[in-house]
Amino acid sequence: MLDTAVIGSGMAGTAVATELERLGREYIVLEAGPHQGRAHIAADEGSAHLADPAQDPAFTPFLAQPGTPYGPLSGYRRRVGGRSLYWRGICLRIEDDALREWPAEVRRALLGTDGEPGLYARTEAALRAWSGGTRLTQARTETEEAMAKELAGLGYPAVPTPRAIRTLGQGRWEAYSPVTGLPSERIRTGHRVSAVRKRAEGGYSLILDDGDGPALDARHIVLCAGTVGNIEL
Repeated sequence: MLDTAVIGSGMAGTAVATELERLGREYIVLEAGPHQGRAHIAADEGSAHLADPAQDPAFTPFLAQPGTPYGPLSGYRRRVGGRSLYWRGICLRIEDDALREWPAEVRRALLGTDGEPGLYARTEAALRAWSGGTRLTQARTETEEAMAKELAGLGYPAVPTPRAIRTLGQGRWEAYSPVTGLPSERIRTGHRVSAVRKRAEGGYSLILDDGDGPALDARHIVLCAGTVGNIEL
């Protein structure tokens, strides 16, 4: 039986898988869509049209119907990497006021202790290294720098929005995506998880492709299929 099955290879799923890989755990990432490359594409002029869901073959809309609050941009990016290939590198910590309401063990895991850095510190160090050692809160434009200085002068703890990006020259840049560091053999594509059933003897059975796909049993599952996908499961 597999130890952990991660459902979804987007930003959340690949971040979870990266941590499992670091810990040496046995896991598989299940992705309903295909593998169409892992490179972040938002700054690639030749593929900028993919920001338009209508032109993206990986895009699957949901609930985008007249009279609903969901517009045409609401949907899945069903491909390895998911929305992590389209984001802009913004990496904000959860606000301290909100974090106080979380369980103590979660706060310790994120913030660390006096003798051990937490997940936030480790992740930010890894993002700085990937970005070439630049500060995550570095201003990218004169306007951004001026606004941060003006707000700081008024007494607000203002810094430029933390972003994990690196420049490619000619005005182009790319954002970090956790999918780039995962071993290919850990990602299983083309299989949609249609149901999750608890096993009487422990663990879970994952039903793939409405029962037409191969069965998969796992001791633990992590739902990272997006909000609507997680609710369905």
